[in-house]
Amino acid sequence: MPLQLQVAFVAGSSGIWRIERITAVAGESLPPAERLAVIEGPEAQRPLAGSWILRAQRAIRAIQTEKSSRP
Repeated sequence: MPLQLQVAFVAGSSGIWRIERITAVAGESLPPAERLAVIEGPEAQRPLAGSWILRAQRAIRAIQTEKSSRP
């Protein structure tokens, strides 16, 4: 069974990604923001501050390897 990695995309004034535009496809648009931070792991579940936050889970498949029993 795949492991689940928690991820949060936090829009605000800091982050490694620059937001060029926000366009609504349906309904109201998201509030404007300058930057987008991607936070993974336990930190993604903590309270975060931002213009808007998208939380998600990403599946991680564990790869098992067996050591050869040959000499």
